[in-house]
Amino acid sequence: MEKKGMQGFTLMELMVVVALLGILATFAHASFREVAGRAKLNGAIEMIGADIRKTRYESMMSGEHHQIDFNPAEGSYMIDEHDNILLPQGVRFGADQDVTGKPNQPGDLPPADGVTFKGEGVENRAEFYPKGLVIPTGAVYVTNGDETMAITLYLNGHVRMWRSEGGNKWTLL
Repeated sequence: MEKKGMQGFTLMELMVVVALLGILATFAHASFREVAGRAKLNGAIEMIGADIRKTRYESMMSGEHHQIDFNPAEGSYMIDEHDNILLPQGVRFGADQDVTGKPNQPGDLPPADGVTFKGEGVENRAEFYPKGLVIPTGAVYVTNGDETMAITLYLNGHVRMWRSEGGNKWTLL
């Protein structure tokens, strides 16, 4: 009776498999971080847009002025001087360095602090009037460091959301 040779894997084969798994895990981790960063940025822009729409609606329904104050230094904004809302971790006001123009003014750089609302002695405030108007008009830019998105707010209260394609190119969402 003949004995068959023991079958199995050599140490070298096991090391190659472990190394390949490590490389795949590294790529998966990097890809997951990119997806998570994009999701946070999308969530932030949707949250800000919803709060702008809600504040405008409340102003129209109550017949009173309402406002949103953006605080780029703290990465937050406040509705009617309460409800301080923080941007998600890893997202800040501003634009990444590849952005060289605004959605409606491709020749102008976005502001360093990411907010363009400038009113009568008050910066970074959008004020909503009972008839649905917003004064001053402006934009808010948010970035995760890799991508930039913007919300533009018009006099009639309409909100437009944008995604930067780099340079001065923007896509309306």
